[in-house]
Amino acid sequence: MITNEIASIYFSYNPESGVITRIAPTIRKNGRSHSQGIGQPCEAIMNNGYLYTSISHEGRKWRILAHRLAWLLHYGVHPENQVDHINGKRDDNRVSNLRAATNRENQCNRHKKVGMSKDLPIGVYRITRKGRPGIWYAVHLEINGQRKSTSKRCLQAAIETRKDWEKKYFNREAV
Repeated sequence: MITNEIASIYFSYNPESGVITRIAPTIRKNGRSHSQGIGQPCEAIMNNGYLYTSISHEGRKWRILAHRLAWLLHYGVHPENQVDHINGKRDDNRVSNLRAATNRENQCNRHKKVGMSKDLPIGVYRITRKGRPGIWYAVHLEINGQRKSTSKRCLQAAIETRKDWEKKYFNREAV
């Protein structure tokens, strides 16, 4: 895992804008320096929307997510668990938009879904069952590490069940 001392050699972080800038050339495995991108923001984007950057130092190479690097550069330590984007925008790495979170807290803050069920509310999924015609809707919720789930034949019933669970277990409205 990359340390704050190594990260600080190669990157600077502006907490107000969330921009991470490369400030020094990296050293490749063969000892040669690679100065491409110095003074430029780290804007490489993954397929899932997160920004990342790579670094080589004394023969070791790391790929690090920009929000985790921003946290490291700002606070000087890695977070214990995950770093959550409060507003749900994966490329917004301002320190005011980042918070340390458990997996549960991070998942509860999801703003959109991907995949086949992306048009459904969070916690509701479209499923098919062998031998049973039509589409069923599964409702999932994780409570203290335990998964709670059920399936409903009607989409509206699945959505209502999820909303009820959100109120009951988290004392908040469903997203």
